[in-house]
Amino acid sequence: MSKNFTIYLNDIREAINSIEIFVEGMTFEEFKNDDKTSSAVIRKFRKNLHKLIEEINNYNQIFIEKRLKNYSSFLDGKDDGLKYPLDEEQRLAVIKDDKHNLVIAGADFFNILFNFLFLLL
Repeated sequence: MSKNFTIYLNDIREAINSIEIFVEGMTFEEFKNDDKTSSAVIRKFRKNLHKLIEEINNYNQIFIEKRLKNYSSFLDGKDDGLKYPLDEEQRLAVIKDDKHNLVIAGADFFNILFNFLFLLL
């Protein structure tokens, strides 16, 4: 969980505490009919909720960017001495935190052609 995400959750908790003070001693009917109080409550909560929604929506992209940076040496093949590093699509498939990911990697064209011709001859 990012630091901003935690801050937004704390902001929402504080907004809820303020809302409880706004509506203390009111019935739902009184709250519903009091435009000033209901507008203050909605404004207070909506402000913090929008920040939290934005943080949640950006979380996956932030996660991917951090992983690409932290594991760049591995993805470039430097750690294992790979001849060909993973391309951008392969890197994203490996890094993404999705339910299903497809990683397509294989030998280069000439290696495949050589093996195919060797089998034919």
